Amino acid sequence: MCIDRKRLSITKKTRGEAREWVREMQEKISLGMTYEASQTRLSQFMENWLRVKRYSIRPATDRQYSDAVRIYILPSLGELKLIDITPKTIQAFIDSLSDAHVGRRTIQIVRLILHSCLQHAVDLAVIKYNPVEIVKAPKSDKRDLQVWNEDEVSLFLRSIEGERNENFYYLALTTGMRQGELLGLKWPDIEWKRGVIMVKRQAVRVRGGGYGFAEPKSKRGRRVVDLGIGSIEKLRTQYELINIGRQAMKESWTENELVFPTKRGTPQEGTNIDREFKRLVAQAGLPKIRFHDLRHTAASILLSRGIPPVMIAEMLGHTMGVLLSTYAHFIP
Repeated sequence: MCIDRKRLSITKKTRGEAREWVREMQEKISLGMTYEASQTRLSQFMENWLRVKRYSIRPATDRQYSDAVRIYILPSLGELKLIDITPKTIQAFIDSLSDAHVGRRTIQIVRLILHSCLQHAVDLAVIKYNPVEIVKAPKSDKRDLQVWNEDEVSLFLRSIEGERNENFYYLALTTGMRQGELLGLKWPDIEWKRGVIMVKRQAVRVRGGGYGFAEPKSKRGRRVVDLGIGSIEKLRTQYELINIGRQAMKESWTENELVFPTKRGTPQEGTNIDREFKRLVAQAGLPKIRFHDLRHTAASILLSRGIPPVMIAEMLGHTMGVLLSTYAHFIP
């Protein structure tokens, strides 16, 4: 049997099995099977796709995709030829992840990766259609937001007085800024007379280690955040502390104009902040929450105080739809 003027052959035990194989191949050829699709394994094609894809995605997304491919996709589907991957194959795979109690969000990411990879195969005319197209992903889990109330926030702030990152946590709780946005904040981003922060970038982990800077998470991420009197005072204190640190480190200081740098002036790593935050929460005896939950805490407290939702949406860089779907139960 030939396809794309190239010969396909296989050894079967019986003539019946051979005839069945010929019938299946003829059916696949009629559906647009190419020679490349009949010879290329998903693992090979996905490896090349990832190599190209990583130039258009953030390093964190690259790591997320690579982990999902390594842990979930390749062990189950990697040895399959592209032509053997059908909607039924994908659906059975997705169902197996659900049966193994893999989280819905993880399954959504796995489906997204498969869809993008196989769509690339369609675009290159390797396969005729995308088998993931008609396979539905499970809906996201609705995770209850973990937030502190105002008394717990006050207790936390009292417990961290004197900590090197005291002002960092205060800004997180009063502005709702993301961790990366605070770590990427520079002094020229603060307009003292207007009392606002111009969110222009976020600190991100780069390939090969270390941290760099990137655009905010979304278009709405570039925004203006109003500062209260307390936040302005904390920033003035931070400015003085940075000047003292700069003078103490002398030649060892690397100037990046960062508001919340390391002792040497370089960007702090988010993983270190997460570890420190976990320790500080335990020391304060407070309910365990993630650093990102400080953003939820800021929004929930402002809403409970009667601040207009539209103002909070602008502060967080959200649409009104996202804000209401996430925080509606905090509106009095």
